[in-house]
Amino acid sequence: MTEAAAVYLMRFLAYHSWATRKLIHFCCSLTPDQRNLTAAGTTGSIERTLTHLVSSEQFYLRDLTGEDPPKWIESLIVPVEELVDRATEHAMRWVDYLESRRDPDEVFTTTWRGKAKLVVRWGTMAQAIAHGAEHRTQVCTVLGANGIEPPDLSVAAYEEAVFAESC
Repeated sequence: MTEAAAVYLMRFLAYHSWATRKLIHFCCSLTPDQRNLTAAGTTGSIERTLTHLVSSEQFYLRDLTGEDPPKWIESLIVPVEELVDRATEHAMRWVDYLESRRDPDEVFTTTWRGKAKLVVRWGTMAQAIAHGAEHRTQVCTVLGANGIEPPDLSVAAYEEAVFAESC
């Protein structure tokens, strides 16, 4: 992988991590009743969907790094305040993983729903990014369907945030 390709990938994952953390932070300001809201066609409540997003990322990172997270999420619903810490931890683990320069085409075995499955590293990373985008969108759908303006999770908003930090 070229240095430029590695930088692009690092930035894609930085955006992914930022968007997840921004959404979770936003949801911390909601009432417990609002966090329990849902909408047709989504995974479930806001807290359930965010828990699923963050707990799934633990498995992607475990598969890619071979290391368990410091603490597993073992519940279907975890308070959003706890998810903030987990998502921040994941952002750091993504950087560490990318800096390890593992072969993106390496095939390895994981366990999915109790069965061994062959997967490729780049596929697991692509799945993590796509999965995160899907469930962030679902949470924003729940918010909008219930009259709550969701936060701006666009790449443009991320660019503005990054630019603001660098000034």
